[in-house]
Order: sequence, then C-alpha cells, then structure tokens
Amino acid sequence: MDPLGDASEDASITRAEIERFVATHYGPARALFVVIGDADEARVRAAIADALGRAPGAMTSRTVRAFEPSVGARVEVDDQSATSVAIAVRDVPHALAIARRATAELEGGSASVFPLRGGEIVLVRGRDADEVIAAATYARALGGERPDALAEDDPRSLARRVGARWVARTSERVEGGLGVGAVIAGGRGDADADDPDARAREEATARIDALARASDAASRGEGLREETSAHGVSIRDAHGTRVAVRAAPIGRVAIAVSIAGGVRDEPARVQGRSALLARLLARCIDAHEAGAWVDASSFGASVEVAPARALDAIEHVTRCVRRMGWSPASLEDARARAIASLDGDSERLARAASVLVPGAPGMIAPSGTLASLAAIDPRSVERAWARLATRGAVSLAIVGDVDAGPIARAALLGLVSLPAPESTRPSDAVASVGGEEIVAVRSLDERVEVTIALRDPTPRASDDVGARAALDAWIAALDGPALRVAWARSGAGAEGAWIAIAVRGDEETITTLPARIERAREAARSRIDEAVQGAIRTTRESRARDAATARASARHLARGDDDHAIDADASARTARALVDGTPRYVIARPAAAEEQRGR
Repeated sequence: MDPLGDASEDASITRAEIERFVATHYGPARALFVVIGDADEARVRAAIADALGRAPGAMTSRTVRAFEPSVGARVEVDDQSATSVAIAVRDVPHALAIARRATAELEGGSASVFPLRGGEIVLVRGRDADEVIAAATYARALGGERPDALAEDDPRSLARRVGARWVARTSERVEGGLGVGAVIAGGRGDADADDPDARAREEATARIDALARASDAASRGEGLREETSAHGVSIRDAHGTRVAVRAAPIGRVAIAVSIAGGVRDEPARVQGRSALLARLLARCIDAHEAGAWVDASSFGASVEVAPARALDAIEHVTRCVRRMGWSPASLEDARARAIASLDGDSERLARAASVLVPGAPGMIAPSGTLASLAAIDPRSVERAWARLATRGAVSLAIVGDVDAGPIARAALLGLVSLPAPESTRPSDAVASVGGEEIVAVRSLDERVEVTIALRDPTPRASDDVGARAALDAWIAALDGPALRVAWARSGAGAEGAWIAIAVRGDEETITTLPARIERAREAARSRIDEAVQGAIRTTRESRARDAATARASARHLARGDDDHAIDADASARTARALVDGTPRYVIARPAAAEEQRGR
C-alpha cells in the first residue's frame, strides 16, 4: 500500500521505461490545475492553454479503478529502526485530519497524504513499529474530530479537496486496510547461516503482522464486547482489556487507568514497588496534575483535563501505559516522594502486615517501608512494569463531557498493542496467615503499644464493608479507661479482609491483654449486626461523595468497584470471621522498657 513503491528497484528503471510510462498515462486530459489566491482567472487559463497546447495526449483513457484494502506487514533487518504505516481513506479532508493527528501524537514522526484514484493514502512514519501502528489507528478513529485539522484558510487543504472530488468522479472510493513496512535494528543474527537475520526477521514479521491485524480488527469493532447503559459505555477486547466511559455534563473530563495486580507478588524486600510504579505512571501522564494510587488489588493514576483536551489526553495516557518513559532521575524523585509520604501510621500498618502476610506484606501496606523502598533497584522496576502492564490487566475509565461511544472505541485502540501476560504460576505468598503470633519491635515513641491484627483469607462480596464493621465492633469492645485505641485500620482485596488495631496501656494492662481480648471478643460478637448496618451507611455515604467528584468516580470506574451492590449477609460473615479469628500481636516498647525487662 506504499504509494512510493519499493526503493530497491529504483536503480534498475531506465529512462525509456519512464518515458513510455508518462506517454501512456499522462497528458492534458488527465491534468487538473487548482489555483487559489489573488490571481486573474482569464490570464491563468490562457497561460495553462499556452503551456499545454502542444503537449501530447495520453495513450490510454481514464477508467474506473479501485483497489482492495488489505492488512499485512513486511519487515527487514538493518542498523536502525524505522516504520511506515499506510491506511486508505475515502476523502482528502479526513485524510489530512488523520495525518495531522498522527503527526501530533507520534513524537519525532511525520505523516503525508497521497491522493490516489482509489482513495487517499495516509502514510505515517516513525521509528518504533508498535507506536507508529498505535498512532495511525488512533488517528484514523478520531482524525476527523480534531478541530484544527482543516483550516478553511489553508490553500493546500482546499486544493486537495477540489482535486479529490475531481478524481472521485471516475473512481470507487475505498477506506480501510493497514499496511506496515518496518525495519528493525539488528543485523547481527547467526553468522554461520546463509541468511543471518532470517530468524529475527521472521519473529518480528509475525509479531508486527499480528499487531497490525489486531489493530485493524479493533478499529472496525471486531472482537469487541460493548455494553451500553444509561450511565455510559463499557468495551472489552478479546483479552479482557477494558475501557469504560461515563458521560456527565460537569465541564471537565477525568481519566483514570488501573493496572491489576502488583502487591500480591511483592516480597517484603521490594514492598512498595507498585507504589513507585504508580508514581512513575502519574509522572509520565502529567508530572504536576496526575495523582497516583495503590491498593491491595491494583495501582494506577488519574488526571483531569478540559473537554477540549480530552482526546489528546487519552492518547497520551494510553501511550504511557504502552511504553512508560522514566529515567534514573525520575525513579529517584518518585522514591524520595514515596519515602517522604511515610509516617507513624505507615509504620504501624507495615508492622501489622508483617505478621498477617509476611510473604507479601504489600497486600496490607502497599506504600512500603523506608528500608524496602530504598532497596528497590531500577531493574526490578523495569521487570515489574513489563510483567504487569499487559493485556487484560489494564482498565481505562473516562468520566465527563465526552461522546461516550466514539471515545471508548478510540481509547481501546490505544491499548491494542499491549503485550500478552507472562504464563506464570500464581504466587502462594498470601495463601496463609503469618506463623508468628507475637512479634516484638521498638516503639515509635516512649509508650508501650500493641497492634492487634486479624485476617480472614476467604474472599467474599462486600469484604470491605465487613472489615469496617468488624473494626468498629472491636473498637467499641476494647476502648476504655485502662486500654485506649490509638490507631485502627481495615481493608480487603482479592485475598480476603483484615483489620489492625493499635492499643496503649500500662505494663500491667498489656500483660493481661490476651484475657482482655477474649472478653472483648464476646462484646464484639454482640455488636456485629449493628456494626454492619453502620458500615453499610458509611460506605454508601462515601460512594455518594466520590460520585460527585470526577476523578474519584473515574478511579472507581477503572477499578471496577463503583457499581458493586453491598451484600449485607456476606458483610456479616466477613465481620464474624474477623471477630472470631486468631489475633496476631506486634508489641512495641521503647528502648528503656526493653532494657528494664531484660534485667
């Protein structure tokens, strides 16, 4: 589909062949002059007639011709990478719009329009095949919607429109296809083989050809599952990659991307790595405005933009997911910010996590610790991103002033080239609760503090509500004059629910804590039903507040937890399991108290 043809044959073309081709196909009857500007029409017509009056006519007459758009790739191996992608478009205005959008979105790339008799060919050029294909397919999906694509005062645009209409009179206009010509850097290959680069070329051809076909199919809606409701549109591809759009007249557009997994497979030595990935993603999207998040099931980033910037922002977000650009300096900045965000509550949560899920403490304390964040090296970050940002693991949500259907389909095109997930055995690091019932650590201040932690590893619906209810029941039962609750947290994820409560008291009270826990357990059991109802009310109020905020709404939509109904029975079962479970203890004493106990 490249209108310039194969350059390898240029040297063999003779002058006689060129003259014969011109005499056969070119002549005044096939010429169209378009003149736009401050010119005298009569003088222009006279000049053209004088110039062409003695020119020979073409040997053949114009006939109706058409080509059948196709999809495919041809790959060669050389010293430097380069890629061209050609697509057919029905008319010049749309072709020019696509070319301009592709050029704007492809860093260091370019695009040209070739008006041909069967349709306009848009040729997009760049280096990386994945990025050029993504830019071309995304631009084709939304090219005609770029407001500055066709300025009426652009003479070249007007001239091409006139020429296209003239050519179209004797042509069947077609649209579609995706032709890829790629050169991949390499050239070393197997020195002993007759064709040293054959293997590299075949593997690259198979991969790029598959990507081209998948991108073309997605641009035509093949293999996509689309669900439309009063709230918006949700689209999934065959791999489970999801884009959800909710139109709302709020004067802004919020975009959130969520990547499933991460903390489940983080051993204690790299606890907080997903938090760093979230910060790096937010920095790639918008260093100043994007916000990052990480929890037990996913990490991601969100940003708000004006409606006029929505299309460009969506393309930029999907590009960051496809290929997140980061440097050693940006990693160190993210690390410094992550460490600065840690406080006493973070340390308490990390201690609870160390006794509940010692193999993967990030399931409970995803922000990490000072020691673990400092130990994460760049190679570990790079490997983790490549393993996590894959097909089916990425969800994108858009909330605001947008046209839901077209935006959803275009956004999904930006994610088509994500790699397939690695086939690995699921981690068993979170399969069981930690074996140590009591862990002694140094206190954060000069007071004795005990963290009581419980975990229910059986996942249920509305686990977060049940965990909150259990926490409220325990606090009401424990808090009193002799034993004060200093801090408490609850949470839930794919591996069940957990609670952690830090209490303070004198040494005598702490010594009798196990007996106090059993008495408090009976009191907590009697409060479960009331606590569940209270947790349900609190959760609904929280969801209502988030629904009024575009960015929070987009984040919930990306994570897939915005519309989950609250199951009161399941919440009650989770709450009872956390009340009846076996507690783990983290006892924190100041250094002086530890020395006194040692004597």
